[in-house]
Amino acid sequence: MRAAGKARSAAKDLAVVGLGTAIVTVCAWISIPIGTVPFTLQTFAVAAVGGLLGWKRGSLSVLAYLLLGLVGVPVFAGFKAGLAALMGPTGGYILGCPSPFRALPSSSP
Repeated sequence: MRAAGKARSAAKDLAVVGLGTAIVTVCAWISIPIGTVPFTLQTFAVAAVGGLLGWKRGSLSVLAYLLLGLVGVPVFAGFKAGLAALMGPTGGYILGCPSPFRALPSSSP
């Protein structure tokens, strides 16, 4: 019975991380183009995902977001993807997204 409970817990964690990744992705697409670096809701989404999911799940959500963009799925602002998007003007911010989760307490959900 415990194995079934662990499997359900792992499935729930995977679903929650996927949902967090989807939230960050959709919020990155909502942007106001101002110059080279667009203003997006991604900042809000990263903070919300970290606050709601805790530092472990939040970090995994943002890392999944980064990996999806790196392999070519257009998840970044302006529907950009790939290594070129990470090396562009917004690349430093995108790569720094998981950093704030280190400040969250380890007792987060």
